[in-house]
Amino acid sequence: MEYYLDTHMPMAADQWKSFGLQDWKVVQLGPASDGNKPYSVATVMSWNSLDGLKAALESDGFKVLAADVKDFTDLRPLFLTGDVVGSFVV
Repeated sequence: MEYYLDTHMPMAADQWKSFGLQDWKVVQLGPASDGNKPYSVATVMSWNSLDGLKAALESDGFKVLAADVKDFTDLRPLFLTGDVVGSFVV
């Protein structure tokens, strides 16, 4: 987790800010209600546009980040995309 937070995610911000990456949040996940733990981490990224995200995933920066994944996990990342349809700020 230390490597992911201190190295990989700042690298992602550096590689992708020009494509419209606005921010990121990392959530360390616990077990599911059935006791299984299919995922350990979720990273939520906010982008200016879906087109920016698509361009980032096709960039040389993505290749750099993909090569770095082996430095913190042996699992394959799963990418999910969507639009924010509601939010609340306290």
